[in-house]
Amino acid sequence: MQNPTITKSLSNYPISAVLDSLQESLAAGHTVLKSPTGSGKTTIAPITLLGQDWLHGKKIYMLEPRRVAARAAAYRMSSLLGERIGQTVGYITRYSKEFSANTKIFIVTEGVFLKTIQKDQELTDIGLVIFDEYHERSLIADLCLALCLDLATLREDFRLLVMSATLDSEKLAKLLDNARIVESAGKSFPVSVIYQPPATEFTPLSMSVTSAISYALANYEGDILTFLPGIADIKSVERELESIGNNVKILPLYGDLPIEQQDKILAPKQNRQRRVVLATPVAETSLTVDGVRCIVDSGLHKHPVYNPKNGLTSLVTSRISRASAEQRRGRAGRQNSGMCIRLWDEKIHHGLLAFTPPEICNADLTSLVLELAHWGVNDAKQLKWLDPPGKGAWEKAVKLLTQLSALNKKGEITDIGRKLRKFPLHPRLSYMLLKATELSLGLTGCYLAGILSERDIFQGHDNGIDIRDRIKALSSLSNRSSSYSGRANLNTQVCKQILQQVEQWRKTLGIRWAETINSEETGNLLCFCYPDRIAIGRSQQDSTFQLANGRQARISAQDSLNNSQIIVAAKVDVRGGNGKIFLAAPTTLMELEKNHPDLISTSDHIRWDKKELAVQARRETFIGLAKISSKPISLQDKDVALTLLLKGIQETGSEALPWSKSSRELQARLQTLFNYDQNNWQDFSDEALIQDLTWLEPFCYGFTKVQQLRDIDFQSALLAKLSYNKQQLLQTLAPTHTKVPSGSNIKITYHLGDEPRLAVRLQEVFGMCDTPTICGGSLPLTLHLLSPARRSMQITKDLKSFWQRTYPEIKKELAGRYPKHYWPDNPLEAQATSRTKRKM
Repeated sequence: MQNPTITKSLSNYPISAVLDSLQESLAAGHTVLKSPTGSGKTTIAPITLLGQDWLHGKKIYMLEPRRVAARAAAYRMSSLLGERIGQTVGYITRYSKEFSANTKIFIVTEGVFLKTIQKDQELTDIGLVIFDEYHERSLIADLCLALCLDLATLREDFRLLVMSATLDSEKLAKLLDNARIVESAGKSFPVSVIYQPPATEFTPLSMSVTSAISYALANYEGDILTFLPGIADIKSVERELESIGNNVKILPLYGDLPIEQQDKILAPKQNRQRRVVLATPVAETSLTVDGVRCIVDSGLHKHPVYNPKNGLTSLVTSRISRASAEQRRGRAGRQNSGMCIRLWDEKIHHGLLAFTPPEICNADLTSLVLELAHWGVNDAKQLKWLDPPGKGAWEKAVKLLTQLSALNKKGEITDIGRKLRKFPLHPRLSYMLLKATELSLGLTGCYLAGILSERDIFQGHDNGIDIRDRIKALSSLSNRSSSYSGRANLNTQVCKQILQQVEQWRKTLGIRWAETINSEETGNLLCFCYPDRIAIGRSQQDSTFQLANGRQARISAQDSLNNSQIIVAAKVDVRGGNGKIFLAAPTTLMELEKNHPDLISTSDHIRWDKKELAVQARRETFIGLAKISSKPISLQDKDVALTLLLKGIQETGSEALPWSKSSRELQARLQTLFNYDQNNWQDFSDEALIQDLTWLEPFCYGFTKVQQLRDIDFQSALLAKLSYNKQQLLQTLAPTHTKVPSGSNIKITYHLGDEPRLAVRLQEVFGMCDTPTICGGSLPLTLHLLSPARRSMQITKDLKSFWQRTYPEIKKELAGRYPKHYWPDNPLEAQATSRTKRKM
């Protein structure tokens, strides 16, 4: 039965043409309403469905993705009914609510509805749940729809109406048990589109937006609605527009804006002054800003992206989808023909994603898994999803909740898990609140949770990352009037929202206001919720910290926490190589050992130190993958030390061995024998010695440093590779000296890679016919025949040929240069000597 109060107004809304079909469809079962921007679905559908027989007098709940939209829709419906807000139509959001015992239609945010359905899992007093703007596909919306579908199997009288402007209706209808699809036309005037990309890829966003706004003000009529990715971008553009003139009013619009300011923007215009509304995507759907005829679209939005590998969520700015671009364009055609200026190239537009990916595909699922456990589900496959939760993120969530003792080994919710659900927070923060209360730090924990769950209470830049400063500022504000502004950059609106939450949590936990707030315990409390983000300082020079999860992140070199050895990062972005820490608090190793000993692991390691060329035993202390300290300890296992030392020597190479001139000569003698007879002698090359160091083991047992090898008799170590008989043969086959005709015992020179040589003065080999040999006469020595001044005159391996051919030619020259020495005509018959003629 149609409400007579609004009958006259229905003709103004395109949805009026399908209201009968919608009512008939819902009487039969679940329904999908496909309706574009401007159809009136948000305001008209709920109030015209009230009083339907199949509702049996039960209430209607409509879910809105944003607080601003929920409140605006409720006020608009009440206005159509000619009532004050809170009578037939009411609303409930996180920070405000208006309803009464007579309220039949509740406009609620998705988070509020989740709490409602978990409290009453049969929704006993609710007959219809409407999902408005479901195409936005938030994580909570998908969860709520899955729970509603599960509930619907128990109640034949329960109905679902899913409304969307752009979603795949066929796929959605199939999910809703082959629900009927009702399509409505929209009410939209023509909107032209022009593409105005930035001058260069380096042009700041604020500059491009300001340029487009100036162009629109000069060339088009009406107010301008500008879509920007975040509040910081809004502030930046506001500064750029300061000189635009008094005839244009600049108005920001975002979710955390005070309600009074939101109402002024969304209310009908009272004058003809042109307005430029700078909005986040909050104005993309469900809201109509009166007087808007031009859209300036940055084409960007911020959205969370979860990385299951490190458990961190990053707020990413990326391009919107084509569907979102169309939604934004439609805002200019709600009341009249309009214009949309898109700050990107038309070619880029065709390459945009068709639809915005649902949050469930790349979100942190910890809260979702906990909610499902409370519902009695420990496997996502037990419910129906338009897109199922990702396996990796699901497993990571289960692991974390198990560590927090919120789930047991079977994946079932525990008493602690039920306590965590009492707070509209990430389970990490809820767990911290419980621990803080146990430590009589409950109020400090409430302040900390509030600060971490909202935007930064400090506005602007260069505020530092220390959370303790924020707790002190918030505490000072709460102890004074709501208008207190001890810091000029304090965002009192955000502070007010935090203090509202603190009051609720304080009551839930039974905390007295008189409890002392101890901001110095912030680091301690953060360890309960973010043990994987405890960070160890690595370099003050570049302000780098290593997180317990293995990643690295930096802070500003000028930040006060740069001098801290250990901090706990509450908000951090680790995309790319080095991440950035935005909020943190310091702690110490002593505090960690006292309050969180389970997070600290200690292990003894024995390893080869390449730099010191030594085996080192160290006791290393870790938090996760981050090393806190490393201290030397005494080395007990000599066998392990020997193995590592020998392996280290092999890695270093033969230069690690304690070579001396004499040991190198011995090596060369031994290698000469190997080259002479490889079947019976070992290879003593550097490569062979290093490859197998078993021969060295008896000489360095108990050693830990290469330097200690200098203390061993290295020649004995080399000879130890030989048997006793081979050692005797060594002197026979590769002697160190050989006797020449003069009677002198001349040293044979051995070098690796060279043939053995004998450097001897020419007079000392007079009478020697054949070249001396080693290796049993098989290897002739290379003779370096020297002058009396010990300069080399001739190198030969054929002494006989030298006497016959070369000696006669050089004799006269030598006799003239060295007249005191004996130069016979027949050297083979002459007496060898090491003296001059006078001493012979």
